Amino acid sequence: MLVSTDAGASYSEFEYIHWMKAVGFTEVCRINLPGPSELIVGLAAIAVT
Repeated sequence: MLVSTDAGASYSEFEYIHWMKAVGFTEVCRINLPGPSELIVGLAAIAVT
C-alpha cells in the first residue's frame, strides 16, 4: 500500500505504522475495505488525570 497526499508526497504502509507506534499507538493494523481503499488503525492510550 502507498498513500499519496495533496502535497504530492507518498508514504508506505511501513512508514505509517512506524509513526503510529512511535507516538504510542498499539495494535496497529491495516483493514482492507471494499474497492481500492484500506485503513491503518491503532489504539491510542488516554491519560487519565
